[in-house]
Amino acid sequence: MRFYLLMSSILLSLCLPAQSPFSPVPLPLTDLTAFVDPGANWKIVGHARVEADASQEFKTTKGTGVLVNRPTEKQRANLTTRMEHGDLDLLLDVMLAPGSNSGIYLQGRYEVQLLDSWGKKRVGYGDMGGIYERWDDRKPEGARGYAGIAPRVNVAKAPGLWQQLHIRFRPPRFDAQGRKTEHARILEVRLNGVTIHDNLTLSGPTRGAHRPGEAATGPLVIQGDHGAVAFRNIRYRNYAGTPVTMKDLTYQTYKGPYGEIPDFSTLTPDDSGEADAISWQMAKTPNEFAIRYRGKLIIPKDGTYQFRLQSNGESMARVDGQTLIEKNYYPTTKSIALKQGEVPFEVAYAKRDGWRQGQLGFSVEGEDFRRTPLHSANSAIMAQPVAPIYVDAHAEVEPLRSFVDYQPTPEDPKVRIIYALNVGHPAGIHYTYDLDNGNVAQVWRGDFLDATPMWNNRGDGNAAPRGSLLHLGLAPPLQTLANLDSPWRDSLPAADRLVHEGYTLDAEGHPTVAYTTRGATVHDRLVPAPQGKGFERHLRIEGPLPAGAYYRIAHGSQIEPLENNTYAVDGQQYNVRLHDGTKATVRSTADGQELLVPLDGVAALGYDLVF
Repeated sequence: MRFYLLMSSILLSLCLPAQSPFSPVPLPLTDLTAFVDPGANWKIVGHARVEADASQEFKTTKGTGVLVNRPTEKQRANLTTRMEHGDLDLLLDVMLAPGSNSGIYLQGRYEVQLLDSWGKKRVGYGDMGGIYERWDDRKPEGARGYAGIAPRVNVAKAPGLWQQLHIRFRPPRFDAQGRKTEHARILEVRLNGVTIHDNLTLSGPTRGAHRPGEAATGPLVIQGDHGAVAFRNIRYRNYAGTPVTMKDLTYQTYKGPYGEIPDFSTLTPDDSGEADAISWQMAKTPNEFAIRYRGKLIIPKDGTYQFRLQSNGESMARVDGQTLIEKNYYPTTKSIALKQGEVPFEVAYAKRDGWRQGQLGFSVEGEDFRRTPLHSANSAIMAQPVAPIYVDAHAEVEPLRSFVDYQPTPEDPKVRIIYALNVGHPAGIHYTYDLDNGNVAQVWRGDFLDATPMWNNRGDGNAAPRGSLLHLGLAPPLQTLANLDSPWRDSLPAADRLVHEGYTLDAEGHPTVAYTTRGATVHDRLVPAPQGKGFERHLRIEGPLPAGAYYRIAHGSQIEPLENNTYAVDGQQYNVRLHDGTKATVRSTADGQELLVPLDGVAALGYDLVF
């Protein structure tokens, strides 16, 4: 299977298609004109990296697209955007030098911390992704700092690697007299794909705020005085528009059963009336009914609007005379151009299957306002949600066999790993081993497994990682090539297929997997590196392998050699550090590059996976 890792905003699952009016707006990084009076410590470059085990410094190349801060004793200015924001979605990639410290001040007032927190077991408000503390000089010594919020879990990557940060922020609200009526809120912070904050209230500016008081708008301010930091793919959506609202909403309910949306013109409703919001519960029965809502949408201005319909029976939505979504069973999103004013709409839902819980949601998003529900909250959520079944690895190594659904990006089809061994470690790093192919398919930081799909009710055998995933691919890593121009295969011919020989556990619970191929036996062992800073992988080979046998350690769009026998993989998404005695070669392919170890005469090889 082709290997995919996210290396640019185009590939980020957080991003909408570039042609969409709902796409985030890029902050230009061709020069520094997007910023107010930038200091000399800030530069635009084409590429930035840190050397393996280097100090707080970047090596850069000329070009554009990457914003770099290199503070000195004399040059250590903060950076302020010309763009000012209120309600904001902010997406960016950030890279920290070893030991570096920075921060992003929303509206110049509320700091989301950026810190090299790689491998920390316990994190606080000052660590990567934390909401920095507030400060009050009037309080007693030792109590002046307060209200800092630590991230839920540490999913920070190693320094020198690009990390993805997504912040959803809502500023404080004020009445007509300028009095604050609501505190600012962090709606969500996602770091490397994991939600580390959700629906936080910010009672006031954090310590070191760059703007006085609180207001409806303000610029982004990036801290520049505490260490080297780099940014790329900075994108944002500034929400300042008026949401769509409804008027004249009515409903009609019909006793079923109905397996599909009926022709309402031939039916007499059993109940009808006016409503404030869409809700399937207006049917007053959990099953065997149809319900139809009709009303008018008040469109604030000409533009494109995106509607989302979700249900677990058949449903449909019609807007401004157009059938936007029909025969819908799953969450579906469609866009439509609408003129300012009032437009008619209709939503219908039919439910027949008694084993399904009722669900009906209808929402709308504009180019300049967030997704707004037109349904009541309890209509779109399950009435009896399933309590999650989590497997943790806090005290000891936890091996668990299960199916695993492997999907590097939402655009990729899911591939089920049938013979998967999941291994969780108290260090907070975990992996999935594909026993069929002798392959580490994925590693992750954070919590271990969600086994709800496997153990709830009858289950389907699948367990899902609960952390920041790094997908490493599914192709067998040990293959025989006719020559170095031969392509790496997604699966092996019968003669080369490995035979799984089981695995053994050492005294600490770490498994060593054994398999045979072409008469040779391979022993494969992964253990956490010190302080949870990645994995050490050791492979021992007993018996001769045929000529042309190779082991593929890594593959991606680009493999860049660093110092100390280290390679940066796939646009600095992770690093590989070869152990002494392991010799590898980089080859280019149609899909990118591969790091291969020739196995002729090799009895052992090893490397560190740094992420």
